[in-house]
Amino acid sequence: SFFGGEPLLHPDLIEETLAYVESASARQGLAPGQIRYVMNSNGTLMDERSLTILAPTRHWTTYISLDGPARIHDARRVDAQGAGTFDTVVTNLACLRERGIPFCLVAVVTPQTARDLGAVVRTLYEQQPGFITLVPELHAEWSEQAITDLRLGSADVNELWMGEFRRGRVLCIEPLHGKILTHIYEGIPCPERCTLAGRAFAVAPSGRLYACAQIIGEDIRDDLVIGTVDTGLDRQRLADLQRQKDRVEEICQPCALRTRCQSHCGCRHLALTGDLGHITSIL
Repeated sequence: SFFGGEPLLHPDLIEETLAYVESASARQGLAPGQIRYVMNSNGTLMDERSLTILAPTRHWTTYISLDGPARIHDARRVDAQGAGTFDTVVTNLACLRERGIPFCLVAVVTPQTARDLGAVVRTLYEQQPGFITLVPELHAEWSEQAITDLRLGSADVNELWMGEFRRGRVLCIEPLHGKILTHIYEGIPCPERCTLAGRAFAVAPSGRLYACAQIIGEDIRDDLVIGTVDTGLDRQRLADLQRQKDRVEEICQPCALRTRCQSHCGCRHLALTGDLGHITSIL
């Protein structure tokens, strides 16, 4: 997984990493299709080199940030000259489609854009993504009015989803699908939806290992490090962090909605409270 910042600012490093991974995996007897790559990008640097990196000959999941219509996206996402990047991103998404490169779209939802959630999803849907992820801006000030706006915006998204469903098309939106799954399975406990380093771990530029890319930050929290590329993975330290995160299950035990809740991400807890196992009301 290539995570930033903007990974495509350093295509040379990505190419070097891909070459190393493919060589090492071949020595382990792994087929190319068994190696999965993830790219998180703002979508502004899709030149020929980037498109070659993301070619469908490799198993990529590519996430591109698009916050909604131009008036919403350009208010927050600008280039070095201060100009909005909506047109650039949409043009580059067309390039991805032409090359047969699948992608998912990610929109950050703020208190200011919550009521426009329907317009946001419609704009993203027009770009033909494989999946849409709506990510609330957790560090924002979510007032009661903002929560009301979010409910209204969510209702608009629900109507859009149902309209597509009745036409025989499934509009893949997270966290909506997560909520549907928790209903189908009559609840999914939070620890089962977030396992630190359960399938992967993150490597900081320093060579230190973390349980998730989202908690690296400035790479200054020694208490979150689970090893290094030289010493390997400290499984005891990892187990300790997992136990810290799972405390939220104890805290939320009395809540009737605990198995339907979307507050399962330990990294979100850490970002908002400084504690993997502490939840806030906004979550």
